[in-house]
Amino acid sequence: MDAIDALKSLAAMQAMMPALQEALRERATQQAVDGGAAVAVRPWSFRHPLKGESDPWFGLAYHEWLQLRREGFQGVFTAGDAESGRAKLMIIFDEAAQYLRGRATAQADRFVDRSSSTEALRLAKKGVVA
Repeated sequence: MDAIDALKSLAAMQAMMPALQEALRERATQQAVDGGAAVAVRPWSFRHPLKGESDPWFGLAYHEWLQLRREGFQGVFTAGDAESGRAKLMIIFDEAAQYLRGRATAQADRFVDRSSSTEALRLAKKGVVA
């Protein structure tokens, strides 16, 4: 195979790449869905974790969800189970995600100007008065 044939082969492969890329993406998606390897579906709701446990979606423990509810989180509903006679406390996923995102944003705003505070502390330790 000479250099001209190699360049023609390379050009042919480059022309096929977009089609191959789409086919590979479709195959990977299909395998993930069929094989259950990666489920990209979030739930509508999930059960409030029991004591000593944490939820599978946000990783928050029982007491952390109680604290969020005391702070004002309202995305909770009670699902009654006719068989057991006990109500199950459920957390609505989308409302929880929105509440936690807003809470994180509010906390981030408080720490935006930490660099100037840190620099002031460094100067104070060195004895430099600003």
